[in-house]
Amino acid sequence: MIELVVLLANVAYCTLAILSEWSPDDYTRRLFFMNIGLVFLTPVLFKYQAMLFVYGTALFPIMYLLMGLTFPNEYDRGGAFLLLGGLNLLLILLLAAFTKGSRFIDGLLFSLIPSFFIGLFSVGFPHYW
Repeated sequence: MIELVVLLANVAYCTLAILSEWSPDDYTRRLFFMNIGLVFLTPVLFKYQAMLFVYGTALFPIMYLLMGLTFPNEYDRGGAFLLLGGLNLLLILLLAAFTKGSRFIDGLLFSLIPSFFIGLFSVGFPHYW
């Protein structure tokens, strides 16, 4: 159940944003604040290792959304999207090599593909599709 909290919340929200035909700036801003709310509610809902897992799953989606909010140009967002994707992979590889059995690393690994899609979403992919 804990593995699906952030993932299902983001998938449900992205589906709602696509069906409602919100503008890219609107859905990026709303998705960012939803994920920040998830991070603040995490200590209330989960304890110890489960909390670290949720933080790991929420880290890069929030970074991708922050990138979508701060870069006004689509080309700048695309470049930042590629840099964040590389940083995500590098962080997973480095932390996995130096730590064993960390739930935070499990969360980062679990969020690799969903954060990639959220990055595409914040670049404006559904808007141009």
